[in-house]
Amino acid sequence: MINKFIKFFGPVVQILIVIIFVIISLPKDDEFSLIIDNSDLNKKVNTGSGLFVSSAIVEVSEDDILLYDEEKQVIAEENEKNDNKNANATVVNDYKVLDTFVGTLTGYGPDCAGCKSGKTSTGYKIAEVIDGVVQPAFTITYNDDEFGEVRILAAAYAKFPKGTIIRVTDFEHYDEAFIGIVIDTGSTMRKAWNAGGVWMDLLFATENDPEIKQFGIDKNVKFEVLRYGF
Repeated sequence: MINKFIKFFGPVVQILIVIIFVIISLPKDDEFSLIIDNSDLNKKVNTGSGLFVSSAIVEVSEDDILLYDEEKQVIAEENEKNDNKNANATVVNDYKVLDTFVGTLTGYGPDCAGCKSGKTSTGYKIAEVIDGVVQPAFTITYNDDEFGEVRILAAAYAKFPKGTIIRVTDFEHYDEAFIGIVIDTGSTMRKAWNAGGVWMDLLFATENDPEIKQFGIDKNVKFEVLRYGF
């Protein structure tokens, strides 16, 4: 009786032991699919049955691998460019200089020709308007959340969007460098930029301010961009 039992179930037990051994030997971290072919068991085990350890099989083509490698290379090159740019950037008062331009600086008042609202082009109010007459500016500065109180500048928005922070240096008529914010613009600034130059206007209290006349037209002024836009 025992011999018949061994003869009948022996092969099945051997197969089960092999299956258990294979399962134990397989990697634990990777997904895999294992199918056991039972065709040699004289149909004592269903030849169509199988053991599936993973429900997902992912096929990756050579094109997918090449595309992935190219994307990694592009990302690595962009990161390297940004690192080099940051490494070479000049630091001013703990702020990096993003760009440097040399151009012309002049002064203007809220009562300039064509100025009627008492506001900058961004809508920032700088002067009262009484009976259609623009009064002297009650402020020539702007309180920025990041840079604090800074002077108001007019520039070409095409290059210097609203909120751009500029450090102005290397001019004849001011003793010290100052930081300004671009929240105004004008036709002179736009024409200069379209022609390939940089021209900025510094806000004063009025067009009759003696400082404007003393200021005049200052050329070869250095404009260091500390922030683009708000």
